[in-house]
Amino acid sequence: MTNSKNRLAFTILAIIQATLIFTISLIMIPLPKIASEFTLGSSQVLLLQVAYGLPFSGLLLFGGRLADRYRGRRMFVIGLIVFGAASLVAAFAPSFEVLVSMRFAQGIGGALTAPAAMAVLRALFPDAVAFGRAMAIWGGHQAGLAGGVMNTSMELGPTVGLAILMTVASLQADVVQGYAWAFGTAGVVYTFAAVGAIVLTRRIPSGAGEPSNH
Repeated sequence: MTNSKNRLAFTILAIIQATLIFTISLIMIPLPKIASEFTLGSSQVLLLQVAYGLPFSGLLLFGGRLADRYRGRRMFVIGLIVFGAASLVAAFAPSFEVLVSMRFAQGIGGALTAPAAMAVLRALFPDAVAFGRAMAIWGGHQAGLAGGVMNTSMELGPTVGLAILMTVASLQADVVQGYAWAFGTAGVVYTFAAVGAIVLTRRIPSGAGEPSNH
C-alpha cells in the first residue's frame, strides 16, 4: 500500500467495519438502563440483544449479491445511510418498539455495508499483489475484532481507529445517563468515517465494483 490515499481509504473502511462489529455488543453497556426505563421483560431484553445480529449475519450474502448486481460503491453508500439513520433514531427512541426496530434497521444497514466494503476494497487495489496484501491485513483486522484482541501486526491506522472507538465506549459507560450516548458513540465515529469514505470512494473509477459479466 504505497499510495497514501489508498492507505487512508483502507483505514476508514477498517474503522467502519470495526463499528459494524462493535455494535453487536455495544447494547450490553446500557442494557440495564434500557430495561429499567422501558420496563422490559426477559424476552424483550433478549430480543433487543439479538435485534442487530440477526439481520446483520442473516443478510450478509444477500447484501453481497446486491453489491455484485448494483455496484459495490452504490450499495456501500446506501448501507452507510441506513445504518447511520437508524443509529440516530435509536439514540432518541421514545419506546421499546422504536428502539428494537432501529436495531433491526442497523443490522440491515450493516449487512449492506460490509460486503460492499469488500467490493470497494477490491477497486482500491486492482493489482493482484496489492490486493492480496490488503486482504491479509483486512483478515487480521477482522480476526482481532472477533477475538477481542488487538493484533499488533496490523496496519497502524485500523488499530488506532478501533482503540479509539473502544476507549470512547468505555468512558461513556461511566458517565452516560440513559442510553442515547451508547448509540451516539458508534454513531459519531461511524458518521465521521462514513463521510470520509464517501468522499474517498468518489475517487474510485466509475467502473469500480460493477458486476462481472459471468
